[in-house]
Amino acid sequence: MILHLIQEDMSSQEMAQLAKGRLRNKIEQLEQSLEGYLSDHHRLILQLSLQMVAPTMRPSKNSMLRSVTEWSLIKRSPKNWKPSQE
Repeated sequence: MILHLIQEDMSSQEMAQLAKGRLRNKIEQLEQSLEGYLSDHHRLILQLSLQMVAPTMRPSKNSMLRSVTEWSLIKRSPKNWKPSQE
């Protein structure tokens, strides 16, 4: 869900459907919590936080995180963007 918050590519209803486990019983409250204002600054903080925990994530999640990071850099400053060397 955090990746989709950063990318702004899903509605709150769609993100709530990604819930697993006991959170599935609270879809309505989750939808409400995912609505609201999220500034570029908030997205940057989320992105930086994900980068800090990336080494502890599974490889498939790491590649998705790398894509989000590159996408965010392109969106903010296309002239300064360089693809990752991994």
